[in-house]
Amino acid sequence: MQISTFKKHIILLAVLLSAVIIPLRAQQVTLSQARQMADRHFQSQQEQTVRCADMVTAGADTLLYIFNSERSFVVIAGDQRVVPVLACSDHQLYNREDISAPAQMWIDSYAAQIGELKKHVSRNGQVHPAWTQWLSRGMREDAVVKPMMMSHWGQEAFYNYYCPRDYAGDNNRVVTGCVATAMAQLLYYFRFPESGVGSYSYTDEHYGIQSADYANATYNYEAMCDDPVSINTEISKLIYHLGVGVDMHYGVNGSGMNNHSAAYVLRTYFKYDPATEYLFRDSTDVNWDSVIVAHLERDIPMYYAGWADHEWISGHAFICDGYKIQDSCYYFHFNFGWDGSADGYFYTDNLHPGSSNFNLAQELIVNCYPDTALYPYPAPTPLTGNKVLTTTAGSFTDGTRPYEAYRNNMDYTWTIQPADPGFTSITVNTRYDLADGDTLLISCDNSSIPALIFTNDSAQSSVTWDCTEITCRLVTHQSNLEHKGIHVNYSCNIPAYCPATHTYTAASGVISDGSEAEPYHNLTTCKQRIMLNNSYNAVSLHITDLDLEAGHDFLHIFKTSYSDANLVTSLTGTIADTTIIIDNRRVNLLFETDEQNTAGGYTLEYYGGQVGVSDLERTTLQLWPNPASTSLSLSCEEPIQEVFIYDMQGRTVFFQTCQDLEMSIPVHQLQSGMYTIAVRTQDAIHQQKFIKQ
Repeated sequence: MQISTFKKHIILLAVLLSAVIIPLRAQQVTLSQARQMADRHFQSQQEQTVRCADMVTAGADTLLYIFNSERSFVVIAGDQRVVPVLACSDHQLYNREDISAPAQMWIDSYAAQIGELKKHVSRNGQVHPAWTQWLSRGMREDAVVKPMMMSHWGQEAFYNYYCPRDYAGDNNRVVTGCVATAMAQLLYYFRFPESGVGSYSYTDEHYGIQSADYANATYNYEAMCDDPVSINTEISKLIYHLGVGVDMHYGVNGSGMNNHSAAYVLRTYFKYDPATEYLFRDSTDVNWDSVIVAHLERDIPMYYAGWADHEWISGHAFICDGYKIQDSCYYFHFNFGWDGSADGYFYTDNLHPGSSNFNLAQELIVNCYPDTALYPYPAPTPLTGNKVLTTTAGSFTDGTRPYEAYRNNMDYTWTIQPADPGFTSITVNTRYDLADGDTLLISCDNSSIPALIFTNDSAQSSVTWDCTEITCRLVTHQSNLEHKGIHVNYSCNIPAYCPATHTYTAASGVISDGSEAEPYHNLTTCKQRIMLNNSYNAVSLHITDLDLEAGHDFLHIFKTSYSDANLVTSLTGTIADTTIIIDNRRVNLLFETDEQNTAGGYTLEYYGGQVGVSDLERTTLQLWPNPASTSLSLSCEEPIQEVFIYDMQGRTVFFQTCQDLEMSIPVHQLQSGMYTIAVRTQDAIHQQKFIKQ
């Protein structure tokens, strides 16, 4: 029973809905017929079909057609015996090369069901009535609950900061797991709890002990945001703590749980209602769609999971946060926890009654909302006063439960005043639903930018302003009975100094953190690779300047590849004029900074060279006496340009330039022990070990 996140297409043998049928001769849907239906769908969305993005086939049969408009997609069935529209999105395009695994799971399931229908059921079947109705008169929307989730979180770089380290993973860590990301998005929606209960630890078979102290943790939702563009430590902490609770089996390509413990974790550690529990589709007699609709009508999104098999081995968890009904056909909106990829409406019933039931391997968590009997949620009085927000990304609301109307008689001001001096502008996204007379005023410290005033409306707004400070003031009176208030999300636009990855192939060059005269950014992770051709077998790194927050920010140096076994050294603090010679033509640098305090950065020069296989083969460099006590003489067959001596920890203890074939080096000041001397000429690097007596 394992839910796992995979970066491959997975065939889910689980889906979906029955409907009234009328007798007609069933036929294969042609591309032209499918496009007609796609046109009808997009017309209902005030869009136009652009192209057929994909077709799923089995032999001579086309099982599915997938069309894109300019901003959305629709999946059309390849058989008239099933409902024509199987899935759609109103804000995402379909890309076969970059579709989320859970969305692919549904698409594969539709294809499997239609394939079985074509193979095992008489082709003289009955056509679904929607084929005639929708083509003749268009689509009628009977009911709708719009998607509630504002967040579009994922599982990799911006979210896994506290997950176990693995250099093979994105951001040098494992992925969070779809279960943890789904649960975290629910908690962010409710913005609850601010702290948890108790603590928990377990041992991951690959990454050791994983622990979370829920009682002493603080979950700062105002430092979380809807769509992170960089590492967000508060989101990462919340997701990691949830992963620990479910005994997450962590991995680079997928992290999953196998104990169906999400509901228990929400009840036990995160203060959710005691009635929070699983509902399994294969073992319940209740009407599945009715359960979901009842929750969504109360503005309660739901944890939903589906499997690609009936052995409960491989599956995905996500959030169901909206629905619509088109001529009695139910479509549920899923937020897949894949950075928004392929989020949309999906048909979830069995496609053809009488054929195999593919929809049993599904589960829900019902009654998942804060335990208001034991814990205050939210503060019982209207917001008054002000708050200063100093993070570079964050969000805030009017403080009301998301399923209730906001409070009257509020006057509250949020001041967005990011502490990071490196940002260039601030983007503010606002969703608001305000009564007549109640206002949200958004203003900027740049006098050339006019303020925004929202009132008596329900809409969304997005602005990017060249400001250093933005003020948001909410004023409410006594007129509101049903409006839901505000959700404001902001993020600073910060220039990237150090690219995520960069490769250097020239024989020599200069590498830096990219900040030049400015301090580097917090939460930076960048990989810089030196990959020289096979005429070289060594690289000399001459660190001209390194200024990092000691013990917190690091420049890690690896040879060959990123792994603990290949780690040469980790530099931190202040270092100047140091050379490290690595006996490999491939050198990997990893620059990592934590969430607070910065410094000047680093600059280094690198040179490709040749190092002999053994000391006996280095005939071009002569060194005497060895051992040495006061001075060391050396000679070379070509002019010496630079000489370095470094100790066994890689620290440079001597450096000198030279243009002669011979030179004498004083060593009396060195401590007794083993050293390496490196001599750089125009065409090579020669190194030998010597002993200081």
